[in-house]
Amino acid sequence: MKKICLISLIIICNSFSTFALPGYPANKDSTEQTKTVEKKNLLFLEIAGNGLFLSLNYERYISDNLSFRVGWGNDIFRSTYIPLLFNYTFEKHWELGIGIVTYNFYNYTRLTAKIFASKESGVLITSVVGYKKIFNWFLLKVSLTPFYNPNDSIFQLYGGLSLGYAF
Repeated sequence: MKKICLISLIIICNSFSTFALPGYPANKDSTEQTKTVEKKNLLFLEIAGNGLFLSLNYERYISDNLSFRVGWGNDIFRSTYIPLLFNYTFEKHWELGIGIVTYNFYNYTRLTAKIFASKESGVLITSVVGYKKIFNWFLLKVSLTPFYNPNDSIFQLYGGLSLGYAF
């Protein structure tokens, strides 16, 4: 008899507690998933990177991790560089990319770097291995940028620092 009374008491208490739940509904926002807004566009100034001296770059994310980058670089009245790259960004902000850089020299006599193989204009194969971090709207990027000249098989390693705007 004691067991029947105890089981009945448990059932009654549980049924009262289930009736009490609708009086305290969950907040609407607690049941919905929060979605972070991803920045799809990056505009940044790069010092000594794929644009070689100083370049202005625009990067657009095609998918969640894959982006396309185009830039315009200049080294004070001597030359113009145009980097075109595809980059893949990993979850922990590491990026890996490959592309080309076209160059054109205005003053060919002042040419000093071996990578250009004594040519006024041409195309270099480049890549990027770096760390990219976005703080709200501010972009900070540090990278290693190797260059390869396929005409003369010359390889040279550069590095770059980028500061910019994410929107």
